[in-house]
Amino acid sequence: MMKNELEYLLQTDLIDTVENKWGNETWTIVDKRFHEENTYGCFSCAFIPWDEIHVSLGKYSFDFYTEQSKPDYWVSKKDGEEYIEYEYFMDFDSVKPLIIHRDFFDIKPARIEVLEEFRLFHNLYYDDKSNKYIKIIEGGEEIDAIIINDGEVKVKTKLIIEFISIKNTCFVICCDNGRYSHESISNYSSDQCDFEVKADNLIYARYIRDDVYSSHGYIAFSRLLAKKVIYPVSVKKAISFFIKKEKNYQDFIIGESTTSEVIKHTCNPDLLANFFGANNDAPHYLTPVFFRRDVLSRYYSEPEKYTIEDGNLVCGSLWSMYIDNNHEKYVIVYLGDLGKFLSESEQSYWKSFNISPDGKMSNTNYDRSIRAQFSSPLQADLIFKQNFEKFNTDWKLKFNWHLLKPLSDGDSYLFTHLRIPVNESQAEFDYQVLTLTKILIDSLNEEAMNSYIVLSEGEKIRGIKKFDAFLRVQEISDDQVSNVISFFRNLQELRSSSVGHRKSKNYQKISKVFGIDVKPLSSVFTSILNEANQCLSCLEHILRE
Repeated sequence: MMKNELEYLLQTDLIDTVENKWGNETWTIVDKRFHEENTYGCFSCAFIPWDEIHVSLGKYSFDFYTEQSKPDYWVSKKDGEEYIEYEYFMDFDSVKPLIIHRDFFDIKPARIEVLEEFRLFHNLYYDDKSNKYIKIIEGGEEIDAIIINDGEVKVKTKLIIEFISIKNTCFVICCDNGRYSHESISNYSSDQCDFEVKADNLIYARYIRDDVYSSHGYIAFSRLLAKKVIYPVSVKKAISFFIKKEKNYQDFIIGESTTSEVIKHTCNPDLLANFFGANNDAPHYLTPVFFRRDVLSRYYSEPEKYTIEDGNLVCGSLWSMYIDNNHEKYVIVYLGDLGKFLSESEQSYWKSFNISPDGKMSNTNYDRSIRAQFSSPLQADLIFKQNFEKFNTDWKLKFNWHLLKPLSDGDSYLFTHLRIPVNESQAEFDYQVLTLTKILIDSLNEEAMNSYIVLSEGEKIRGIKKFDAFLRVQEISDDQVSNVISFFRNLQELRSSSVGHRKSKNYQKISKVFGIDVKPLSSVFTSILNEANQCLSCLEHILRE
């Protein structure tokens, strides 16, 4: 008999999983169903109180059958009268399943659900697209907690241990696994055919028999029944799971010496000077720390989680941090704010973009944070967003329709994504051109313009031509109309020749219009946004009439 065939029927791999891997690896398979030609198997699990563990380890049968996991009722009779008895499957049974299999009689797809108490305890979010549960931890980081894939459910072991340790209960995993072979059992000793192990935390038994009923020509069959208990940790260790660990703080560059050596200091707010006399020999809490602008790329790429506002970076309702994103070259953050608002992992991320100070913070940020005065944004992207939202609101109030239609749900992230490119890559520039075009040109409300335009019989116009015709009947000068239409046409041509199609002679031609060949791409797009702001200013004249 081949060694691998021998080990296959002896199920040494699964025995190793039971003894050494269940409860000791990062992930634990807690539920699995499979049936193939030469093997079948079923894994199951349940939470069991301490005082019932001896009962569980005294039998190989499963402690809980997940198909029975639903409320039940029956009609009883007492003293000649009928009455209804109702029982929730976990009301009177101290054994509770982690995984529940639900069946809908082949009318609707069967599904796997997770015990509500476990989900709520860890505040797990179910992502139906990936069929997994996610836990959001400090700083907004998402970690996979439970993954359901092809009939297999695996859970982050750490989460199981935290749950049973706080609840002071036990977790039991069971399996029933069969395998078939073409090899005769005469190759096995009696000890191999019948093998049993019992310990304080596990039991398993394997037996090998002739298989005279197989329809696939197999002549031997082995079955492994196993059960293992994962016990909670000590109370002291369980408490440590939820005591907030002492935060480690990163050192950031805050200056350079006369010999060009960088000067670093911790961002720990408790070790910084402030206006109340603390740590007079240390750098001040409000020491500006400089970062490359592409530090924000990570946050722009996940608009469903992060929001970058004028002077603020927000992560859901978990945290927010004041930032100076009105500086033309850098993003600047106060040293103390880095320590106060960012988790350890976020600090490490920001540190990788940290550079030596180069100049001063923006006037806008200085006015807001130091002088406590209102100050308008300076950067073209922030100005555009502010102007755009105000213009769209004012237009709707006056005309009861939007000149620039709100983005659809599928495109709503684009407005958040709009920005001065954080680097000089062509891809970043092209993406911003596409984004601005969708916000402006693709959003023109052509249907609403129809009632303002008189066309000859059979005449049809659309897009920018229709917008041109609409503006001609408004109370704004021809020069203003020409400026707006010229910008829209140039922007549309830039999008078409760069993003919409392969770059060709048309792109080279429009590149000269925008100065792409002679200026950095970030500067080019800044100029484009400035023109967009001028267009909004021109259109505001219609609102004043």
